[in-house]
Amino acid sequence: MTMSQCRDLLTGRRRWSTVAGLIVAFVAASWLIVVPQASATPLCEPYGSTGAGDYVVQNNRWGSSVAQCVEAIGAGFSLTQQGGTAPMGGAPLSYPSIYAGCHYGNCSGTKVLPAVISRLGSLRSTVGVNYVGYGIYDAAYDVWLDPTANKGGVDATEIMIWLHRQGPIQPIGSMSGSVNLGGGTWEVWTGNNGQNDVVSYVAPGSLGSFDADLMEFIRDTIGRGKASPEWFVNSVQFGFEPWWGGSGLSVTGFSVSA
Repeated sequence: MTMSQCRDLLTGRRRWSTVAGLIVAFVAASWLIVVPQASATPLCEPYGSTGAGDYVVQNNRWGSSVAQCVEAIGAGFSLTQQGGTAPMGGAPLSYPSIYAGCHYGNCSGTKVLPAVISRLGSLRSTVGVNYVGYGIYDAAYDVWLDPTANKGGVDATEIMIWLHRQGPIQPIGSMSGSVNLGGGTWEVWTGNNGQNDVVSYVAPGSLGSFDADLMEFIRDTIGRGKASPEWFVNSVQFGFEPWWGGSGLSVTGFSVSA
């Protein structure tokens, strides 16, 4: 073998070594990209909660002893298991949900809420929702108002904003008309559940997403004598109220900003 052939052989080996290294690095990088993240741990305790970025995801199952589980996914969650059944004329089984603010003393990472109503110029919220075609449930906001900030128990007034309902269900109380808010027309229902006043705004159809200033709904509620500008907004929540079924329901994104 000549000296020139030796140099060519060595050069070829170095080139192959470099190419092989690049191939290994590429395969390793590709492997890192395609391997999915481990799934979140299901949250199945009746009143269990977990952080979801600046927000809190809660299982919030009060009306059934049958297991219900949720998984936090980014600024959202999925209802992975729900097996109970509630009478159609009564309360739902639960309210698995995500929220900003403070609920029974458990506060989210974001410091937007609690806040005095009169000091809020706006309270914008967005949400994206995936529905399932079986079960009886609603998908709704809960906006909690009270004279006291960060109350440990039930707040005085609950505003519900129903984006979707499936099955023979209706809000608490009776329908008292309609109103144009947040770029749409809503049925208005008013009543009391024995613990707090409830004002419900019900979309005439099904909304898979929502982006509006919640202060419009809060001011309308104040105009109905159910709250005061000196009260606090303690939390803004969004979730599902199942009477039965609903596994697979999910919130794909949620935000609250003041």
